[in-house]
Amino acid sequence: MPSPNTHHSGVDDKMFNGFSDLLSIKDLQAALGIGRSTAYKLIHNGSIKHLCIGRAVKVPKCYLIDFVMKSCYHDDEIKCAIDDSKGRNYL
Repeated sequence: MPSPNTHHSGVDDKMFNGFSDLLSIKDLQAALGIGRSTAYKLIHNGSIKHLCIGRAVKVPKCYLIDFVMKSCYHDDEIKCAIDDSKGRNYL
């Protein structure tokens, strides 16, 4: 797992500082203001890196920050999860 300050020096100290270093799906939902289905789509399509600990899915905070920074500066590289039944695009 990369060091939290590897890619975005100075940013990590302030971003998501109210969350633990290892986020649950509920934490991820709260951090991004998204629902459970969207959180799992971002995990399963590879947009947000994660760890599986037993049956639990955990997201290291540094991976969440990487996702947010990549979304801000490299939108063309972000994989979108598409819900075909409703025609919605999710980052």
